[in-house]
Amino acid sequence: MKTADFRKKINRFVCNNNGSTIVFALMIMAILSVIGFYSINDSVSEGNIARNHGIYKENLYRSEFAVRTIIQNIEDEPDPKDSINPTSDDYDITVNIPIETDLDWSDLKAIDLINNSQYIAVYNGIASGSNLDLTEPTQMYSYTIYGRGFSDDNSEFIIEAGFRKRY
Repeated sequence: MKTADFRKKINRFVCNNNGSTIVFALMIMAILSVIGFYSINDSVSEGNIARNHGIYKENLYRSEFAVRTIIQNIEDEPDPKDSINPTSDDYDITVNIPIETDLDWSDLKAIDLINNSQYIAVYNGIASGSNLDLTEPTQMYSYTIYGRGFSDDNSEFIIEAGFRKRY
């Protein structure tokens, strides 16, 4: 008789489903919470990537604007010998400077333009190979133009462009 009572108690305990629904619901909620956490984390990461890409493009366009501005200024000069030379205050024209991202551009007297952009024009002198043409009455001069676009979060983009003008 004791075994029959013991079996009834075990059967009643094993066949009782009253708490299993709650346990199953809690497991599903825990799994959904983990999936939700990783989804939010992924969304935040994607947002940061998109933001950084936007800042990168803005800095690229700012630095390109700076380079194009100084090239246009040099191009518009009919005779840049007087206004663009190594001692000119209009353009910071230097010789053989390494431009790096961690360089302090204020030491180089970089010219500020609008929208967080700067430029430096480097005078390279007479372009190599240009004086071989004896039929030309003028010389070909070479410049290296550096444009820098930067933003308020200390990110920057630097473009280096070569430019030649005959005058």
